[in-house]
Amino acid sequence: MKKIIVCFVLLMISLSSFGRIMCKGYFRSYLDEKYVLDCDNRNQRTWDGATVQVWEFLGLGTQQWLLDFEDNYFIIRSSVNPDLCVSLGDGNLFDRKNVILTKYRGLSHQKWQVKYNIMNYYLSYCSLADGKYVIDVENAVDVRNIHNGSNVIIWPFAQTHNQIWHFQEIESYE
Repeated sequence: MKKIIVCFVLLMISLSSFGRIMCKGYFRSYLDEKYVLDCDNRNQRTWDGATVQVWEFLGLGTQQWLLDFEDNYFIIRSSVNPDLCVSLGDGNLFDRKNVILTKYRGLSHQKWQVKYNIMNYYLSYCSLADGKYVIDVENAVDVRNIHNGSNVIIWPFAQTHNQIWHFQEIESYE
């Protein structure tokens, strides 16, 4: 719990323009905390265009993410390849758009904000390109529908548990 508070405080400090801060950690699903955001768990590597999914927590590099805080947003970077970030691909936004990794180019659909502080440091992450869209586990409105390889998409914020995430920090740097 202390690490969650520290990362949240670091987020607030960085948004106040005290410099660039990065946190490394896991995005755990509020729906079932044993599931985390993952990129290609089977091959243990990342590439431009790789899909983001959820997988049971194994502590692997493809499950670790860097939160790179800048101005009033942050970039969710792969810890395996920090040049790649969580993105909405070509930037065309629509319901059920796949969340993928792309080379960071400073585009609005590669930037995220914490828009909804839901409960006890569980948050929804919305696209800077269109604040109505949040990171969502597709078709997983209850725990029976989440499984290894569940697709991660964007969907309009609906206050459902498959759109709420807990960032579990493992380290931070300035």
